[in-house]
Amino acid sequence: MVKPLRERLRLGPNSIDVTQDKLDGKIAFTGAQGMRNIYLEQRRHTVKSYSPEVIADSTGKWSGNALRFATRAEAEIWVKDLSYRWMAVIDTRVVETDDPVTYSLADGVLTEVK
Repeated sequence: MVKPLRERLRLGPNSIDVTQDKLDGKIAFTGAQGMRNIYLEQRRHTVKSYSPEVIADSTGKWSGNALRFATRAEAEIWVKDLSYRWMAVIDTRVVETDDPVTYSLADGVLTEVK
């Protein structure tokens, strides 16, 4: 068995241990910044859908509905189209959710996913 190659990197106030396994080339991070990188990587893989949201009144609160898309692009297209149809939209955004996908958007047609 090949033992991991360890390198110590010094980056500002945080130090990171980089462990590289010679067998498969994977790199693992430890330390404060490394833990954040691991969290972000895990979060990237747990996103199940994207939700379009709007601010449509003077309260400044974000509002959404049950529409959940598989891709950020679908959600962005939908929320942009929605902002053209509603007169009171002040701002739009797309947020990542852990909810299952409920709709798809293809060629401008909204279809429920069952």
